[in-house]
Amino acid sequence: MDCKPRCYSNLGGRRMVGLRSNTKVWWGSHQPAPMPPASPKGGRPRTRPMRDSAHAPISVHEVAQSLPARTYRQVSWRQGSDATLISRFAAVRVRAAHNRQAHDEQWLLIEWPPGESEPRHYWFSTRPKQTPVKTLGCHGTRPMAD
Repeated sequence: MDCKPRCYSNLGGRRMVGLRSNTKVWWGSHQPAPMPPASPKGGRPRTRPMRDSAHAPISVHEVAQSLPARTYRQVSWRQGSDATLISRFAAVRVRAAHNRQAHDEQWLLIEWPPGESEPRHYWFSTRPKQTPVKTLGCHGTRPMAD
């Protein structure tokens, strides 16, 4: 799959942010504890996700390791000095698990180049849910313009 020059365009108010491999997310079976019912005595209801030993977030690196190989798609994005630049990308919908706040679902984009033992890069993207992996991969490999 080749990316067209439109990948240089800005994201139209949407953002893509690079992540460290230890960034925590809620994904799959790794979800916050259910909110307890409101107290009959009144008071403010809980609004923050609850964590405990059975309800802990997972690192983006752990997400990448747990995805099956068929999830990763090969994307080429431009001609390099020697050859076309190609890598493998996977994208899954997650919720950030930082600041003990409930966050909206967004894309986690993972780059895992062929032949490497570990993923190379991770990004959060607020692109729409129907965005193809190819488009996310193109944006992840481009410098961001403000």
